[in-house]
Amino acid sequence: MLRVWSLALALSAVLAAAAERWPEPLPIRPGVVWALVLLPPLAVALVLLATWSLPPQTPAEEREASAAALRLTGQEGESEDSDRETG
Repeated sequence: MLRVWSLALALSAVLAAAAERWPEPLPIRPGVVWALVLLPPLAVALVLLATWSLPPQTPAEEREASAAALRLTGQEGESEDSDRETG
């Protein structure tokens, strides 16, 4: 980790020295600025989405999740009601 930090510090020092000797200021281009601001976080998000996964559920958790989904959709107990009407 110390090597990475040292490399970043050295690169920063080189860029700062180059900026002092640059003959004229660089023009600000909004498209380039937005790309530099947005692309790194989007790349990190894509890597995380591609590599991370949820832990597998145990059978008890699957039953609880399906029961909760039935309660949310209002389908719990429908089969009992339909049996009583035809019965």
